[in-house]
Amino acid sequence: MNKSRILKIGAIAVGAMLMGSVLTACGAEKPQFDESTMRMVQLDLPKDDDEVAIITTSFGTIKMVLYPEYAPNTVANFKALVQEGFYNGKNVYGIEPDVAFLTGSEKEDGSTGASTDGKLIKNEYHQNLWHIPGAVSAISHKSGYGDSRFFINEKLEIDDELAQRMEDAGYPDMVVKMYKKYGGIPGFDRQYTVFGQVYKGMSVVREILSQEVDEETKQPKEPIIIEKIELSTYGEDKASSDSSETSTSSVE
Repeated sequence: MNKSRILKIGAIAVGAMLMGSVLTACGAEKPQFDESTMRMVQLDLPKDDDEVAIITTSFGTIKMVLYPEYAPNTVANFKALVQEGFYNGKNVYGIEPDVAFLTGSEKEDGSTGASTDGKLIKNEYHQNLWHIPGAVSAISHKSGYGDSRFFINEKLEIDDELAQRMEDAGYPDMVVKMYKKYGGIPGFDRQYTVFGQVYKGMSVVREILSQEVDEETKQPKEPIIIEKIELSTYGEDKASSDSSETSTSSVE
């Protein structure tokens, strides 16, 4: 991923504030949603048998639940690479301050990614997953596809004007209400595959996002390392963690 691709993260985020939504590509039809079957699953704590990933960084630990039922190909690729130890020692190669950080590249500059079969993974969109704070999304050098690279986003505040523009763009009412309550980056929706949600460690995410970056490359001035990623279930992790770590909501 080159500098322009990293900067696009920030540009889309700012665009979300200015134009409301990029739910559809130019000229494309608005996606259809069935609100009677929608579930805002990212607001729920994981169930004991839900698959989770524990990301140990040089700034602390981030815990995320995975969504194989909604993004099966992306999750399968991520899990396979975790089991190979692919992510261990990888750097955070890009930060858009207060918006998102990117990691998971084969190279320190973020220019290449990996997959189990060497092919890019077509984006997987689902009406239950949105870019609220703590969403984990796949990205690559090609629009509409992902690979090993991923980002975790923070939030922009959603005011009444932006909320109205989101409604006009076709966002379901319950999604608009969720964004108004929790914030997020609606400009990322249907641009990147959400395949996970942070349920513990948003303070670590925010600390990473607060680091100084090179204005040209958007790389942190001091190295930030993904020391390791481990797979578990929420129940197993909960049993092995101190009770003081439990949370009452998946969105901190």
